[in-house]
Amino acid sequence: MVKQQNQIIKEKTFNETMQKQFLESILPSNLVEKLQKQQEKITVSLTDSVKRGSLSQKHLGVSMLYADLVGFTSFSAQVDPFKVMVFLNELFQVFDGLCDDFNVYKIETVGDCYVAAVGVVTGEMVTAEVRADAPDSASDLASLPTKEKASTASASASNAADLIGFAKAMLHGSREVMKPEVNTPATLRIGVHSVSPPLIFCDKSVCVCVC
Repeated sequence: MVKQQNQIIKEKTFNETMQKQFLESILPSNLVEKLQKQQEKITVSLTDSVKRGSLSQKHLGVSMLYADLVGFTSFSAQVDPFKVMVFLNELFQVFDGLCDDFNVYKIETVGDCYVAAVGVVTGEMVTAEVRADAPDSASDLASLPTKEKASTASASASNAADLIGFAKAMLHGSREVMKPEVNTPATLRIGVHSVSPPLIFCDKSVCVCVC
């Protein structure tokens, strides 16, 4: 019986470790920790919807970035797929290496599109818990008190500045990665969305608008 109990404990520990690693691969680590703390308190039933709602958060002052390669479809059609994947991996590794320098959180890559954010996991965050019975609101920022509104505006401006710096670094870094066979540097198209006032920065012939 002791041997069986030890085996059960060992399997349970292994499963919990695997579960945590899996969750951390798709969710922010702070949310995973919160889920684990509430795991023993939450039971699966309809009456738990209010408790589960506390895991949701509003994020104000967030900036989002989307970057993709200009002419990627035609380029990938004429180059060996393996070489394309090696090229993308090398390019995305350059971008990954820049994230920590600008407090940027990489969300995902979709084909040749690189998606990142500031203010969700990294950067200056303004968050509030969302109740399960709270109504949806499209004017969260407008409804904030003046002091909180100023704090959100400050965080938004700081996050937008970090993401703009990251976008500029992406442009410079991409020029060092050459496309296979065609031997031309990668050309990026970058879009940044923020709740801060509209900003535009130019890097030689490249302009980025933050709106």
